[in-house]
Amino acid sequence: MAIRLEYVTGSFAIVAIIAMVALPSFHDRSGGAYSDAALTPDKTELLEAVDAYHRTWQPVEKEAVLASIRDRRAQLGPALTWLLHSPRRAEFEDAIVIAREIGDRAHRVALIEVAATTEHRPAALISADRIEPWSEAELGEFATEEDLGVVCAVLEMLSHREHPPLEDSLRLLTHENESVRTAASNLFDRALGDKECRVLLQLLAGVVPETAKKLLAALRNGEQSDCCAVVETLLDDPKIEIVDAAIAALGSKRKQLSKPVADRIYAIARGARTESMDVRVRALYCLEVTNSAELCDVRNVVRLWEPLLQYFGARILLAGGDEEGIDVLLNVLERTIDDDSSMETREACFAARSLLGSLSSMHASTSLAEWRTYFRSHGLRGAISLPRPPVSFSTN
Repeated sequence: MAIRLEYVTGSFAIVAIIAMVALPSFHDRSGGAYSDAALTPDKTELLEAVDAYHRTWQPVEKEAVLASIRDRRAQLGPALTWLLHSPRRAEFEDAIVIAREIGDRAHRVALIEVAATTEHRPAALISADRIEPWSEAELGEFATEEDLGVVCAVLEMLSHREHPPLEDSLRLLTHENESVRTAASNLFDRALGDKECRVLLQLLAGVVPETAKKLLAALRNGEQSDCCAVVETLLDDPKIEIVDAAIAALGSKRKQLSKPVADRIYAIARGARTESMDVRVRALYCLEVTNSAELCDVRNVVRLWEPLLQYFGARILLAGGDEEGIDVLLNVLERTIDDDSSMETREACFAARSLLGSLSSMHASTSLAEWRTYFRSHGLRGAISLPRPPVSFSTN
Protein backbone atom coordinates (compact mmCIF):
# COMPACT_ATOMS: atom_id res chain seq x y z
CA MET A 1 0.00 0.00 0.00
CA ALA A 2 1.29 3.44 -0.87
CA ILE A 3 2.56 5.48 2.03
CA ARG A 4 -0.28 7.19 3.80
CA LEU A 5 -0.50 8.75 7.20
CA GLU A 6 -2.90 6.87 9.41
CA TYR A 7 -4.24 8.05 12.69
CA VAL A 8 -5.09 5.80 15.55
CA THR A 9 -6.90 7.24 18.53
CA GLY A 10 -4.53 6.44 21.36
CA SER A 11 -4.85 6.55 25.12
CA PHE A 12 -4.12 10.14 25.99
CA ALA A 13 -2.72 11.01 29.40
CA ILE A 14 -5.26 12.51 31.73
CA VAL A 15 -4.93 16.25 31.75
CA ALA A 16 -3.84 17.33 35.19
CA ILE A 17 -5.60 20.33 36.63
CA ILE A 18 -3.12 22.16 38.76
CA ALA A 19 -4.95 24.25 41.29
CA MET A 20 -2.33 26.95 41.43
CA VAL A 21 -1.84 27.31 37.66
CA ALA A 22 -5.02 25.82 36.11
CA LEU A 23 -3.23 25.08 32.81
CA PRO A 24 -3.05 21.74 30.91
CA SER A 25 0.19 19.77 30.81
CA PHE A 26 0.87 18.36 27.32
CA HIS A 27 3.01 15.22 27.00
CA ASP A 28 5.67 14.08 24.59
CA ARG A 29 5.78 10.51 23.23
CA SER A 30 8.44 9.41 25.68
CA GLY A 31 6.16 10.10 28.62
CA GLY A 32 7.82 13.28 29.78
CA ALA A 33 5.76 16.40 30.34
CA TYR A 34 6.36 19.88 29.04
CA SER A 35 5.81 22.82 31.27
CA ASP A 36 3.22 24.72 29.25
CA ALA A 37 2.70 27.58 31.63
CA ALA A 38 4.45 29.87 29.14
CA LEU A 39 2.29 28.89 26.16
CA THR A 40 0.62 31.77 24.39
CA PRO A 41 -3.17 31.65 23.92
CA ASP A 42 -2.72 31.02 20.18
CA LYS A 43 -0.50 27.99 20.83
CA THR A 44 -2.93 26.64 23.39
CA GLU A 45 -5.83 27.10 20.95
CA LEU A 46 -3.91 25.31 18.20
CA LEU A 47 -2.97 22.40 20.45
CA GLU A 48 -6.61 21.96 21.42
CA ALA A 49 -7.62 21.98 17.74
CA VAL A 50 -4.92 19.45 16.83
CA ASP A 51 -6.04 17.24 19.70
CA ALA A 52 -9.65 17.41 18.44
CA TYR A 53 -8.45 16.53 14.93
CA HIS A 54 -6.55 13.53 16.26
CA ARG A 55 -9.42 12.20 18.35
CA THR A 56 -12.05 12.02 15.62
CA TRP A 57 -12.27 9.45 12.84
CA GLN A 58 -15.10 11.18 11.04
CA PRO A 59 -14.01 12.99 7.84
CA VAL A 60 -16.71 15.63 8.33
CA GLU A 61 -15.50 16.36 11.85
CA LYS A 62 -11.86 16.46 10.75
CA GLU A 63 -12.76 18.93 8.01
CA ALA A 64 -14.63 21.06 10.55
CA VAL A 65 -11.47 21.29 12.67
CA LEU A 66 -9.41 22.21 9.61
CA ALA A 67 -11.96 24.88 8.66
CA SER A 68 -11.69 26.42 12.12
CA ILE A 69 -7.90 26.57 11.78
CA ARG A 70 -8.17 28.12 8.31
CA ASP A 71 -10.57 30.76 9.64
CA ARG A 72 -7.95 31.70 12.24
CA ARG A 73 -5.00 31.29 9.88
CA ALA A 74 -3.48 34.68 10.67
CA GLN A 75 -3.46 33.95 14.39
CA LEU A 76 -2.76 30.19 14.35
CA GLY A 77 -0.33 30.02 11.42
CA PRO A 78 2.72 31.02 13.51
CA ALA A 79 1.64 28.56 16.20
CA LEU A 80 1.54 25.77 13.60
CA THR A 81 5.05 26.71 12.47
CA TRP A 82 6.15 26.48 16.11
CA LEU A 83 4.55 23.04 16.45
CA LEU A 84 6.33 21.82 13.31
CA HIS A 85 9.57 22.68 15.09
CA SER A 86 8.57 20.66 18.18
CA PRO A 87 9.15 17.03 17.12
CA ARG A 88 8.88 15.63 20.66
CA ARG A 89 5.35 16.86 21.17
CA ALA A 90 2.52 14.32 20.90
CA GLU A 91 0.76 16.61 18.41
CA PHE A 92 3.72 16.75 16.02
CA GLU A 93 2.64 14.01 13.58
CA ASP A 94 -0.84 15.47 13.21
CA ALA A 95 0.73 18.89 12.66
CA ILE A 96 2.49 17.52 9.56
CA VAL A 97 -0.86 16.48 8.10
CA ILE A 98 -2.68 19.64 9.12
CA ALA A 99 0.02 21.78 7.52
CA ARG A 100 -0.57 19.90 4.28
CA GLU A 101 -4.30 20.56 4.44
CA ILE A 102 -3.92 24.24 5.36
CA GLY A 103 -1.52 24.72 2.45
CA ASP A 104 0.51 27.77 3.50
CA ARG A 105 3.89 28.17 1.81
CA ALA A 106 5.42 29.26 5.13
CA HIS A 107 4.62 25.84 6.51
CA ARG A 108 6.26 24.18 3.51
CA VAL A 109 9.55 25.71 4.60
CA ALA A 110 9.05 24.21 8.05
CA LEU A 111 8.15 20.83 6.52
CA ILE A 112 11.37 20.82 4.50
CA GLU A 113 13.26 21.34 7.75
CA VAL A 114 11.27 18.49 9.33
CA ALA A 115 12.18 16.24 6.40
CA ALA A 116 15.85 17.04 6.87
CA THR A 117 16.09 16.56 10.62
CA THR A 118 13.59 13.93 11.84
CA GLU A 119 12.50 10.36 11.21
CA HIS A 120 9.26 11.77 9.80
CA ARG A 121 10.93 12.54 6.48
CA PRO A 122 8.49 10.54 4.26
CA ALA A 123 5.38 12.19 5.73
CA ALA A 124 6.96 15.64 5.63
CA LEU A 125 7.98 15.22 1.98
CA ILE A 126 4.42 14.22 1.05
CA SER A 127 2.91 17.17 2.91
CA ALA A 128 5.37 19.61 1.35
CA ASP A 129 4.51 18.19 -2.08
CA ARG A 130 0.81 18.82 -1.53
CA ILE A 131 1.50 22.48 -0.77
CA GLU A 132 3.83 22.91 -3.75
CA PRO A 133 4.81 19.90 -5.89
CA TRP A 134 8.42 18.81 -6.00
CA SER A 135 10.03 18.88 -9.42
CA GLU A 136 10.62 15.62 -11.29
CA ALA A 137 14.35 16.06 -10.68
CA GLU A 138 13.79 16.39 -6.94
CA LEU A 139 11.53 13.33 -6.86
CA GLY A 140 14.11 11.40 -8.85
CA GLU A 141 16.73 12.31 -6.28
CA PHE A 142 14.48 11.23 -3.40
CA ALA A 143 13.82 7.91 -5.15
CA THR A 144 17.52 7.01 -4.99
CA GLU A 145 17.65 7.22 -1.19
CA GLU A 146 18.27 4.09 0.85
CA ASP A 147 15.29 4.85 3.10
CA LEU A 148 12.54 2.71 1.58
CA GLY A 149 9.94 4.81 3.36
CA VAL A 150 11.09 7.74 1.24
CA VAL A 151 10.93 5.61 -1.93
CA CYS A 152 7.33 4.67 -1.07
CA ALA A 153 6.58 8.34 -0.39
CA VAL A 154 7.88 9.23 -3.86
CA LEU A 155 5.52 6.68 -5.39
CA GLU A 156 2.66 8.13 -3.38
CA MET A 157 3.48 11.63 -4.64
CA LEU A 158 3.77 10.41 -8.22
CA SER A 159 0.34 8.80 -7.98
CA HIS A 160 -1.15 12.29 -7.69
CA ARG A 161 0.55 13.51 -10.88
CA GLU A 162 -1.61 13.69 -13.98
CA HIS A 163 1.04 11.94 -16.05
CA PRO A 164 3.36 10.00 -13.72
CA PRO A 165 6.55 8.58 -15.30
CA LEU A 166 5.41 4.96 -15.26
CA GLU A 167 8.22 3.71 -17.49
CA ASP A 168 10.77 4.70 -14.85
CA SER A 169 8.71 2.96 -12.16
CA LEU A 170 8.36 -0.41 -13.91
CA ARG A 171 11.43 -1.81 -12.17
CA LEU A 172 9.91 -1.06 -8.78
CA LEU A 173 7.09 -3.53 -9.47
CA THR A 174 9.66 -6.26 -8.81
CA HIS A 175 11.55 -4.58 -5.96
CA GLU A 176 12.76 -6.95 -3.24
CA ASN A 177 10.80 -5.00 -0.61
CA GLU A 178 7.09 -5.77 -0.44
CA SER A 179 6.10 -2.26 0.66
CA VAL A 180 7.84 -0.76 -2.37
CA ARG A 181 6.22 -3.29 -4.71
CA THR A 182 2.80 -2.50 -3.26
CA ALA A 183 3.33 1.25 -3.53
CA ALA A 184 4.43 0.84 -7.14
CA SER A 185 1.36 -1.29 -7.88
CA ASN A 186 -0.84 1.42 -6.42
CA LEU A 187 0.78 3.96 -8.73
CA PHE A 188 -0.09 1.82 -11.76
CA ASP A 189 -3.58 1.12 -10.42
CA ARG A 190 -4.37 4.83 -10.39
CA ALA A 191 -2.82 5.58 -13.75
CA LEU A 192 -4.13 2.59 -15.71
CA GLY A 193 -7.74 1.48 -15.74
CA ASP A 194 -7.25 -2.04 -17.09
CA LYS A 195 -7.01 -4.40 -14.10
CA GLU A 196 -6.12 -7.54 -16.05
CA CYS A 197 -3.40 -5.81 -18.06
CA ARG A 198 -1.94 -4.33 -14.87
CA VAL A 199 -1.58 -7.83 -13.44
CA LEU A 200 0.11 -8.96 -16.64
CA LEU A 201 2.34 -5.89 -16.60
CA GLN A 202 3.51 -6.70 -13.08
CA LEU A 203 4.39 -10.26 -14.07
CA LEU A 204 6.27 -9.07 -17.14
CA ALA A 205 8.23 -6.36 -15.36
CA GLY A 206 10.55 -8.88 -13.75
CA VAL A 207 11.05 -11.33 -16.59
CA VAL A 208 10.37 -9.63 -19.94
CA PRO A 209 10.97 -5.90 -19.34
CA GLU A 210 11.00 -4.95 -23.03
CA THR A 211 7.59 -6.54 -23.58
CA ALA A 212 6.37 -4.84 -20.41
CA LYS A 213 7.39 -1.47 -21.84
CA LYS A 214 5.55 -2.18 -25.10
CA LEU A 215 2.41 -3.18 -23.21
CA LEU A 216 2.66 -0.12 -20.98
CA ALA A 217 3.00 2.17 -24.00
CA ALA A 218 -0.09 0.62 -25.61
CA LEU A 219 -2.09 0.97 -22.39
CA ARG A 220 -1.07 4.58 -21.84
CA ASN A 221 -1.91 5.50 -25.43
CA GLY A 222 -5.29 3.80 -25.18
CA GLU A 223 -4.52 1.72 -28.27
CA GLN A 224 -6.58 -1.43 -27.74
CA SER A 225 -5.39 -3.08 -30.95
CA ASP A 226 -1.74 -2.50 -30.05
CA CYS A 227 -2.39 -3.76 -26.54
CA CYS A 228 -4.03 -6.95 -27.80
CA ALA A 229 -1.20 -7.52 -30.26
CA VAL A 230 1.37 -7.40 -27.44
CA VAL A 231 -0.71 -9.68 -25.21
CA GLU A 232 -1.27 -12.22 -27.99
CA THR A 233 2.48 -12.75 -28.32
CA LEU A 234 2.53 -13.97 -24.71
CA LEU A 235 0.25 -16.97 -25.23
CA ASP A 236 3.33 -19.06 -26.08
CA ASP A 237 5.38 -17.82 -23.12
CA PRO A 238 7.05 -20.67 -21.20
CA LYS A 239 5.73 -19.28 -17.90
CA ILE A 240 2.16 -20.50 -17.50
CA GLU A 241 1.31 -17.68 -15.08
CA ILE A 242 2.05 -15.18 -17.86
CA VAL A 243 -0.07 -17.19 -20.29
CA ASP A 244 -2.87 -17.21 -17.72
CA ALA A 245 -2.66 -13.45 -17.20
CA ALA A 246 -2.56 -12.88 -20.96
CA ILE A 247 -5.76 -14.90 -21.40
CA ALA A 248 -7.49 -12.86 -18.68
CA ALA A 249 -6.30 -9.62 -20.30
CA LEU A 250 -7.61 -10.63 -23.73
CA GLY A 251 -10.94 -11.63 -22.20
CA SER A 252 -11.26 -8.28 -20.47
CA LYS A 253 -11.16 -6.51 -23.86
CA ARG A 254 -14.39 -8.25 -24.98
CA LYS A 255 -13.05 -8.01 -28.53
CA GLN A 256 -13.39 -10.94 -30.93
CA LEU A 257 -10.10 -12.76 -31.37
CA SER A 258 -8.55 -13.79 -34.64
CA LYS A 259 -8.94 -17.49 -35.44
CA PRO A 260 -5.25 -18.35 -34.86
CA VAL A 261 -5.36 -16.71 -31.42
CA ALA A 262 -8.70 -18.31 -30.56
CA ASP A 263 -7.34 -21.71 -31.62
CA ARG A 264 -4.34 -21.32 -29.31
CA ILE A 265 -6.57 -20.41 -26.39
CA TYR A 266 -8.91 -23.31 -27.14
CA ALA A 267 -5.93 -25.68 -27.14
CA ILE A 268 -5.00 -24.36 -23.68
CA ALA A 269 -8.59 -24.93 -22.53
CA ARG A 270 -8.31 -28.56 -23.62
CA GLY A 271 -5.15 -29.03 -21.58
CA ALA A 272 -2.42 -28.61 -24.19
CA ARG A 273 -0.26 -26.40 -21.95
CA THR A 274 -1.37 -27.17 -18.41
CA GLU A 275 -3.69 -29.30 -16.31
CA SER A 276 -4.52 -26.30 -14.10
CA MET A 277 -8.30 -26.02 -13.85
CA ASP A 278 -8.04 -22.28 -13.16
CA VAL A 279 -6.16 -21.61 -16.39
CA ARG A 280 -8.39 -23.84 -18.50
CA VAL A 281 -11.54 -22.26 -17.06
CA ARG A 282 -10.22 -18.78 -17.84
CA ALA A 283 -9.41 -19.89 -21.38
CA LEU A 284 -13.00 -21.05 -21.96
CA TYR A 285 -14.44 -17.92 -20.38
CA CYS A 286 -12.19 -15.77 -22.58
CA LEU A 287 -13.56 -17.53 -25.66
CA GLU A 288 -17.11 -16.97 -24.42
CA VAL A 289 -16.88 -13.26 -23.67
CA THR A 290 -14.97 -12.51 -26.88
CA ASN A 291 -17.39 -14.58 -28.97
CA SER A 292 -14.42 -16.42 -30.46
CA ALA A 293 -15.21 -20.12 -29.98
CA GLU A 294 -16.11 -22.57 -32.75
CA LEU A 295 -19.40 -23.99 -31.44
CA CYS A 296 -19.08 -27.27 -33.33
CA ASP A 297 -15.64 -27.93 -31.81
CA VAL A 298 -16.97 -27.37 -28.30
CA ARG A 299 -20.14 -29.39 -28.92
CA ASN A 300 -18.16 -32.42 -30.10
CA VAL A 301 -16.03 -32.78 -26.96
CA VAL A 302 -17.70 -30.91 -24.10
CA ARG A 303 -19.31 -34.01 -22.58
CA LEU A 304 -15.87 -35.60 -22.17
CA TRP A 305 -14.64 -32.80 -19.91
CA GLU A 306 -14.63 -32.47 -16.16
CA PRO A 307 -17.83 -30.95 -14.67
CA LEU A 308 -16.49 -27.42 -14.24
CA LEU A 309 -15.15 -27.34 -17.79
CA GLN A 310 -18.50 -28.71 -18.97
CA TYR A 311 -20.23 -25.79 -17.26
CA PHE A 312 -18.07 -23.24 -19.07
CA GLY A 313 -18.40 -25.16 -22.32
CA ALA A 314 -22.18 -25.04 -21.89
CA ARG A 315 -21.97 -21.27 -21.45
CA ILE A 316 -20.19 -20.98 -24.80
CA LEU A 317 -22.91 -23.00 -26.50
CA LEU A 318 -25.72 -21.04 -24.85
CA ALA A 319 -24.13 -17.70 -25.72
CA GLY A 320 -24.13 -18.86 -29.33
CA GLY A 321 -27.79 -19.91 -29.19
CA ASP A 322 -27.05 -23.66 -29.21
CA GLU A 323 -29.62 -25.62 -27.14
CA GLU A 324 -27.03 -28.36 -26.60
CA GLY A 325 -25.80 -26.11 -23.78
CA ILE A 326 -28.96 -26.90 -21.78
CA ASP A 327 -28.33 -30.64 -22.08
CA VAL A 328 -24.73 -30.18 -20.98
CA LEU A 329 -25.84 -28.31 -17.84
CA LEU A 330 -28.38 -31.03 -17.07
CA ASN A 331 -25.64 -33.60 -17.61
CA VAL A 332 -23.54 -31.84 -14.96
CA LEU A 333 -26.43 -32.16 -12.50
CA GLU A 334 -26.68 -35.91 -13.07
CA ARG A 335 -23.55 -36.36 -11.01
CA THR A 336 -24.06 -37.48 -7.43
CA ILE A 337 -22.69 -35.03 -4.89
CA ASP A 338 -21.40 -36.67 -1.72
CA ASP A 339 -18.65 -36.22 0.86
CA ASP A 340 -16.06 -37.51 -1.61
CA SER A 341 -16.96 -35.03 -4.35
CA SER A 342 -14.26 -32.49 -5.23
CA MET A 343 -14.75 -28.79 -4.65
CA GLU A 344 -14.64 -28.26 -8.41
CA THR A 345 -17.51 -30.71 -8.93
CA ARG A 346 -19.53 -29.03 -6.19
CA GLU A 347 -18.93 -25.62 -7.74
CA ALA A 348 -19.89 -26.90 -11.17
CA CYS A 349 -23.21 -28.25 -9.89
CA PHE A 350 -23.96 -25.05 -7.98
CA ALA A 351 -23.11 -22.92 -11.02
CA ALA A 352 -25.19 -25.12 -13.34
CA ARG A 353 -28.24 -24.88 -11.06
CA SER A 354 -27.81 -21.11 -10.81
CA LEU A 355 -27.60 -20.70 -14.58
CA LEU A 356 -30.57 -22.98 -15.24
CA GLY A 357 -32.53 -20.95 -12.72
CA SER A 358 -31.64 -17.74 -14.57
CA LEU A 359 -32.70 -19.22 -17.89
CA SER A 360 -36.02 -20.55 -16.60
CA SER A 361 -36.97 -18.17 -13.78
CA MET A 362 -37.30 -21.29 -11.63
CA HIS A 363 -35.70 -21.84 -8.25
CA ALA A 364 -32.15 -23.20 -8.25
CA SER A 365 -33.29 -26.16 -6.12
CA THR A 366 -35.71 -27.33 -8.83
CA SER A 367 -35.43 -31.05 -9.51
CA LEU A 368 -33.61 -32.36 -12.55
CA ALA A 369 -36.82 -33.90 -13.93
CA GLU A 370 -38.71 -30.60 -13.65
CA TRP A 371 -35.98 -28.76 -15.51
CA ARG A 372 -35.96 -31.37 -18.27
CA THR A 373 -39.71 -30.96 -18.64
CA TYR A 374 -39.50 -27.17 -18.67
CA PHE A 375 -36.78 -26.90 -21.32
CA ARG A 376 -38.37 -29.61 -23.44
CA SER A 377 -41.45 -27.38 -23.62
CA HIS A 378 -39.83 -23.97 -23.84
CA GLY A 379 -36.47 -24.55 -25.50
CA LEU A 380 -33.95 -21.76 -25.96
CA ARG A 381 -34.88 -18.60 -27.81
CA GLY A 382 -31.69 -17.88 -29.72
CA ALA A 383 -28.40 -16.45 -28.43
CA ILE A 384 -28.63 -15.00 -24.93
CA SER A 385 -26.68 -12.73 -22.63
CA LEU A 386 -25.42 -14.78 -19.71
CA PRO A 387 -24.89 -13.65 -16.10
CA ARG A 388 -21.38 -13.78 -14.69
CA PRO A 389 -20.40 -17.24 -13.49
CA PRO A 390 -20.97 -17.61 -9.72
CA VAL A 391 -17.83 -19.63 -9.06
CA SER A 392 -14.77 -18.75 -7.04
CA PHE A 393 -12.36 -18.70 -9.99
CA SER A 394 -11.03 -15.32 -11.13
CA THR A 395 -12.47 -15.71 -14.58
CA ASN A 396 -11.85 -12.11 -15.60
